[in-house]
Amino acid sequence: MERLGKYLINIKEDRKFIVAIVFCTNIIDNLLISCIVPIIPEMLVIQDEQMMEDCLTVQNQSTPNISMSEQMIERCLTGNEKYVNASLNMTTDEPSTSVSSISFAKRLFALSFNPATENSKIGWILATKALVQIVFNPLTGYLANSFGNNIVLLGGTIIIGISSMVFSISSSVPGLLIARGMHGLGSSATNVAGMSLLAERYHEDGERSRVMGTAMGGIAVGVLIGYPFGSLLYFYVGSSAPFLLIMVFVVLDIGFIIVVCRPVILGKRSYHGSTITVLLRDPYILVGACIIMLATMSISTVEATVPIWVLDTMDVEKWELAVLFIPDSAGYVIGTNFFGNFALKMGRWIVSIVCLLLIGICLISIPFATTLPHLIVPHFGFGLGLGIIDAAIVPLLALLVDTRHVAMYGCVYAINQLAVCLAYGLGPGIAGQIVKGLGFSW
Repeated sequence: MERLGKYLINIKEDRKFIVAIVFCTNIIDNLLISCIVPIIPEMLVIQDEQMMEDCLTVQNQSTPNISMSEQMIERCLTGNEKYVNASLNMTTDEPSTSVSSISFAKRLFALSFNPATENSKIGWILATKALVQIVFNPLTGYLANSFGNNIVLLGGTIIIGISSMVFSISSSVPGLLIARGMHGLGSSATNVAGMSLLAERYHEDGERSRVMGTAMGGIAVGVLIGYPFGSLLYFYVGSSAPFLLIMVFVVLDIGFIIVVCRPVILGKRSYHGSTITVLLRDPYILVGACIIMLATMSISTVEATVPIWVLDTMDVEKWELAVLFIPDSAGYVIGTNFFGNFALKMGRWIVSIVCLLLIGICLISIPFATTLPHLIVPHFGFGLGLGIIDAAIVPLLALLVDTRHVAMYGCVYAINQLAVCLAYGLGPGIAGQIVKGLGFSW
């Protein structure tokens, strides 16, 4: 027991274990973020088809012999149940075809499936997490500064586990919105507290850039695993399988945090860092946050619109959506792990400008793709550009606080997460509406 006690003390004092905790927590957070991206389109399609079949089955029980014309079918394409019922009860003198309610439902759904409408639903489900984080990020930054990063990190991880449980039992749009919102609350706490913890433990700029790049690599690993993880388990094991397995990972991570960080609820600190409003008036911090927001918005827009567009325009299987975003993750891993010190030496602002131009070119090229392989290079460009920008700007935010403000990092990383959340809140929601109103290319 004495040896075990010494070992646990050494673990707490070794900064590498803190990096490992933030890395693992980022993996779990982004595993849950990304695993639902290929799942949600299929869930919504199945739900809409089931609702259509249920509606027509009930109607068929009261009118078993239904004679329907092509005109009736076209009227049903509005997707409005009152038109479906009205059409089923109509009689017409035009030539008609007698069909069962179930076969009619399948035909009706095939004709009425509207990718733009599904994009809109998916966009708002994906945006919910970010919108919740926008509200709670300032609070988590204040809590991290006031009561310590350890307890905030633990609380956020617990909430992510609860969110995963809600995902496992939800299949409707309201259930998915609730689960996604809870995930936003947990993610807000873990992201702010995790990066603040690293900034607290590592003070030299070059070393801080290196360990933050490593920790942010967990984001890419989670995303890289998440798409095939969610898609394959959903289609071959069951709809709850991805989320139940994530809950197991969360429990293990909670144990890791308790052993290494030993979080306790401390009394409120008598001193605080600069507030968010003060930091937002710093032009350097504001420009850095805007760069992160623009770069992240490219990924959020693509995640919300490309899967349905691919299903609608390309001859691919649904499981192939699992590999669609792998190049993004690979590029992000390379960008965060190998370009942090490079950006420091070359000039973080120069590197950021080049990466924003790279992301813009990749976005423009997406609508010209006609097969899945055509998307590999643009997606890799997204991930690489965003990874390099994060590796350059995230450590810079801590340096700006060190040199221009009080060296407490909760609020500056709340601003960082606000930028990311604005990108994920505005990107999918606006993109879904643009696709619906103007088309995918726009």
